[in-house]
Amino acid sequence: NRKTVMSSIDQDDAVGQGQMITCPKCMRRGLPPVRVLDILSPEIFLSYQWGVQTTSFKTKNTIWSTQELVKRFRKLIELNADVLCWLDCQGGMRAGQDLIKLMNDGVNKAHIIVIFLSDAYVNSENCKREYKAAVQGGKYIIPVL
Repeated sequence: NRKTVMSSIDQDDAVGQGQMITCPKCMRRGLPPVRVLDILSPEIFLSYQWGVQTTSFKTKNTIWSTQELVKRFRKLIELNADVLCWLDCQGGMRAGQDLIKLMNDGVNKAHIIVIFLSDAYVNSENCKREYKAAVQGGKYIIPVL
């Protein structure tokens, strides 16, 4: 079922929909694994500014305040609804790629844009670019304050 599949590809929050999925039948035929976003278009684009950088007390890893909130939001949406979300840090973008093009592609493919508004969001050139693309594309926009 969907919940089982989504849980299995999201065991590591740092990977999310960028996860490579393998199918036992496909593996026996010598077919390579596939990336979720290569076969499915996300219905929801999550637009946010990363927020304040801190260090996790538990893991000593660098975390971003708003990004952590959005990652939890994405997980809840994908586990409990029949939709896929585009999120930059979990499969939407990878190092060495044209980030602006990928963000525009993500907005253009999505039906709904969820904007996590903050002072940092309205001052971010990338966030303004995503918002402008959403408006120009006639996307449904859901603001989160």
